[in-house]
Amino acid sequence: MDRILRVRPLVQIAAAIALSLLGAGRAHAQVTFTPAASQTNVACVGLASTPISVTAAGLAGVPLTLTATGAPAFVTFSGGGAATTTSATGTATLSTLSFIPTTAQTGTFTITFTATQAGNDSSPATATVTLVVDNAPTVTLGTPQPGGGYVLCTGQRFQLDVTGADVDPGDSFSLTAAGTPTGASFSPNQGGTDTAGFGGGDFLGASPDIGGPPAPFTTRLQWVPTSADIGTHTVTITAVDAAGCTTTQTITLNVQAPVTTTILVTTTPADLSNVPVGTQVCYNAVVLDQCGNPVANVPVTFAVSGTTGNNTGPVIKTSQTKGKPGKGKGGGGGQVTGIVVTSDANGQAQFCFTPLFPGSDTVTVTAPGAGGVTVIAASPTVTAAAPAATPGAQIWGSGVVDALPGGLLTPAIVTLDIRSRKNGAFTTGLNFVSPTSPPPSRAFTVRALVVDSVTVGQLGSVRTALVFGTANVSGVGALPFRADIIDGATPGVPGDSFVLTLLNPDGTTQVFGGSLLFYNTGDPRTRLLNNIDIRVGTPGF
Repeated sequence: MDRILRVRPLVQIAAAIALSLLGAGRAHAQVTFTPAASQTNVACVGLASTPISVTAAGLAGVPLTLTATGAPAFVTFSGGGAATTTSATGTATLSTLSFIPTTAQTGTFTITFTATQAGNDSSPATATVTLVVDNAPTVTLGTPQPGGGYVLCTGQRFQLDVTGADVDPGDSFSLTAAGTPTGASFSPNQGGTDTAGFGGGDFLGASPDIGGPPAPFTTRLQWVPTSADIGTHTVTITAVDAAGCTTTQTITLNVQAPVTTTILVTTTPADLSNVPVGTQVCYNAVVLDQCGNPVANVPVTFAVSGTTGNNTGPVIKTSQTKGKPGKGKGGGGGQVTGIVVTSDANGQAQFCFTPLFPGSDTVTVTAPGAGGVTVIAASPTVTAAAPAATPGAQIWGSGVVDALPGGLLTPAIVTLDIRSRKNGAFTTGLNFVSPTSPPPSRAFTVRALVVDSVTVGQLGSVRTALVFGTANVSGVGALPFRADIIDGATPGVPGDSFVLTLLNPDGTTQVFGGSLLFYNTGDPRTRLLNNIDIRVGTPGF
């Protein structure tokens, strides 16, 4: 049998080989993405985002176009901001620009990256990136941290509530504390109750509410430092949510030995701007250390300087004011002469006095502080007013009066003739004469120059009068005076009294007088002599 050999043309063979090779290339070409075909990227509100970068690679040397769709408006791309790019090399990259999202931009967004390349079997190919814009949890300190940190005093408990919260629905978060000192705890605080058994740095979670944001969660940092802890300690509070967004709050704890730094002063009555003469005034001081805790057994000095007759002695002024420690002139702490009261277990010390004359007093309240400095409190000034004058008041009479116990004068003679005028003024008929006075022995005479006011009152069944004015005092000059007079009996019966108080230039007082002596001689003139009469009638001339 004859075999027939058929020979194909060379051109046809070459074409078949070329088609076979091309078909094999199309079958194996793939578009690959870097990173993988899907990923999740988290952006935290208020923080710069990490750029999203996607690279597509296809046939080498064949132009490839990469396009992004679904990106939110606040996301832009590098290279002019367009969401598409074409590369002639067969490999193309799209990258977003970093941005700082706001609360209004929170949510979950899907960005689809599509790669197209002519002649590639897998074209078009896609990859997705999920962008989550998330609110970081917040950390709120129960007491705002002052500049320089919190000041803690040894032996005294420090407590700080720390609250974490997250506004994102369905989210969860946790609180941790790093760097807590030895002996400190960071534990849940439920209604102010300290929960034991939690050491510093415990991880504390908050479960999310269904369909809503997680409930806020409060923990408490508490510590009682000792002298071994004096110095500075740093604690870092971190809140992190399920998306990985983090908020960090660093607090500084400065441990010091307690010293007196502040004196707080209140008064009774609270308003000292117009206190009636004769009303008791009290200054109430509370001594505090630098941590705001009361300090016991501190000598607190109250010094009165003014014109109401209560001066306690000379005051040496310092440069320190308003309750902060400072140094007096010459580099030393200021010294104050006054009444010393020791603070009690609550750090409290009280000083009371009664204004005797119309006028004003400055009360300086001081205590020793650290390093020999003097702590001075800011305290209000008291202004005392005389009671209203009684229209038609009349006082007359005379008598021999005893000196008060410890008084400087021997019995003296007083004569009174004070009457109210129609124009509201008073006559000045007040004389107080003693034969002798303290060395050098000389006659002592007080004569009224001006009577400012006469106030008539009632004390049970007896009538009283309070007289203020200015008198000429022999050997001294003009001094303010106060006369307390009691008309306690009918003529010839004991019970009247006359007490004279002089206000010295240094703010101190001298007191003279007492009960009228009664001489039962049977002589009507003597009985009338030792008698004072107080009446209220129609103003005279």
